[in-house]
Amino acid sequence: MNIVWPVTGLYFPLVGLWFYYSMGRSVALDAP
Repeated sequence: MNIVWPVTGLYFPLVGLWFYYSMGRSVALDAP
């Protein structure tokens, strides 16, 4: 159970950053 926290701490920011970048990019493309 102790290994889950470090892994989550490492991957969660990456997933959040990728999700934010994907959404921002799609919104930028949809904008005129």
